[in-house]
Amino acid sequence: MSTVLPELPCTECGACCRRAWLAPDQLPVREDGVCVHLVELADKALCAIYEARPPLCRYGYSYKPDVDPEEYLDLTISYCNGFQEEDKMPERFRVKRK
Repeated sequence: MSTVLPELPCTECGACCRRAWLAPDQLPVREDGVCVHLVELADKALCAIYEARPPLCRYGYSYKPDVDPEEYLDLTISYCNGFQEEDKMPERFRVKRK
């Protein structure tokens, strides 16, 4: 029996989408390593196939079957915020636990 993982609340920063090159076998990647479905606007980044996005995009780079949901959330938030810090993104994009 597998664990049901919650979806991570997305802050629409696009940092993970710009790292599609980390999972080219799971995501369609442009020549620059960015997901082909990323739509960048002035103040946010959106997915053109959000409702049909694959599990990696739905659950994040920390997705592993049967992981404890609390551990999963902590790890995914860490990945998200780390990508954002690497990209020197504004603090308003940071993911926070509810």
